[in-house]
Amino acid sequence: MRVSKLILVSVAGLLMAPSIVIAEDTTPTPQPRVEGALFCSRFTEATAPVASKTNDGFNKLSTNFNGRKDQVKSKFDELKTKQTTKRSDRDEKLEAKLAALEAKATTDDQKEAVSAYSTAVRAAVTERRTAVDASNTAFHTSVQSAVTARQTALKTAATNYKAAVTTALAAAKSSCAAGTAPATVKATLTAALTTARTNLETARKSADKVGPNLEAAKATRKAAVDAANTAFKTALQDAPPSRPPTRPSRLLCRTPWLTSRANSKPPKNSRQFRTAINTENDSTSRSR
Repeated sequence: MRVSKLILVSVAGLLMAPSIVIAEDTTPTPQPRVEGALFCSRFTEATAPVASKTNDGFNKLSTNFNGRKDQVKSKFDELKTKQTTKRSDRDEKLEAKLAALEAKATTDDQKEAVSAYSTAVRAAVTERRTAVDASNTAFHTSVQSAVTARQTALKTAATNYKAAVTTALAAAKSSCAAGTAPATVKATLTAALTTARTNLETARKSADKVGPNLEAAKATRKAAVDAANTAFKTALQDAPPSRPPTRPSRLLCRTPWLTSRANSKPPKNSRQFRTAINTENDSTSRSR
């Protein structure tokens, strides 16, 4: 599998994991644990678990968000390292083949042809890598932007939830101090907490998902990589042929536009190539 595909697969795996602690927690909304008649006299005991769980969840949320961004960056860095290693290996193999090609060239014309071919191949490789790197960077930016946008929306929802819980607890405490019936205070608080939870769930569901927001970025990156591959193939096809055969005369036939036939075009197919070889061999034999 190519590194470009690994990027999509690996990042998708990260983004499928839950990205929020409070908003995606399926546990019931914390409720006062003291009977209604004793609610006000035992207010702290009744409401402490609600406040504690809300604060803990919010803190976990912030930690989770920071960790998620670090994971995405780490995954991209890991894939970049693998890509660099593979490119280094391919460069070594390419240079070995070009060196072997240069070793076969004996005449000045052959050496010139091989040098032109090697230069064209290296330039094509560099151009493709530059285009692929640019598309990967753009995709990485899109991923981070999508993650940040969703986290911002969810964190806002969680902040509102925390504020609603705090307000509801403060209102319940004031009601107890004002002499409101404990059972009534508890029922009012329970209703307020349920509403806060419902609003949180609604905000979570309406927040943009990361995956769908990346479809356009994926398509853009794929188009850029495909264009880079097409340009690479075209560059190799347009590169001056430089595969010296065992007989020098065939190399001259293979590259006549670099030697005695400077204005002629290279053979377009194998039949023309064989005809050119035979013609060159016949002319060489007659010249002898």
